Amino acid sequence: MEEKKEQYGECLRNHAASLGSYATDGCGEFIPADESGLICAACGCHRNFHRKFDPMSTPVPSLAYSPATATDSFESGGTNGSNKKKRVRTKFTEEQKDKMMDFAESIGWKVPREEVDEDGLDSIGRFCRDIGVTRTVFKVWMHNHKNSASSSLTTGGGAAAAAAQDGSNADQ
Repeated sequence: MEEKKEQYGECLRNHAASLGSYATDGCGEFIPADESGLICAACGCHRNFHRKFDPMSTPVPSLAYSPATATDSFESGGTNGSNKKKRVRTKFTEEQKDKMMDFAESIGWKVPREEVDEDGLDSIGRFCRDIGVTRTVFKVWMHNHKNSASSSLTTGGGAAAAAAQDGSNADQ
């Protein structure tokens, strides 16, 4: 069975949206810039800004003959039940979760800018390599968990600090 490969055409990014106008950059075809394949080498835009088409399907009718309406763009944006692959959710082991939580707390839930060593890695890069996740996955995990972890830490400390302060005010 052949695997279908999506192709991306011209860039549709509106560079003048903040001005209330419409202007594209003229990029005619998506060319992957790096190994992730998400950034276009020609225009620097994310792949989502480029028109996606399936080379095995029939050609898309010209917009000159059928102008797009709000319902057309809404319907094409969602999943329409076709056989599109769902993104696989990253699953972490308990050990990875514990190590990521400890490391994130030690760096203050922020990604510091550091010098890289001879391997081309900083402390976060070395940590990610050691536990077996990519830097991007760790950063996303840290972003998703920083509020839940910090709120559990501050709520206990806030109540204890308030009780201590009330006790000190009672002595005066």
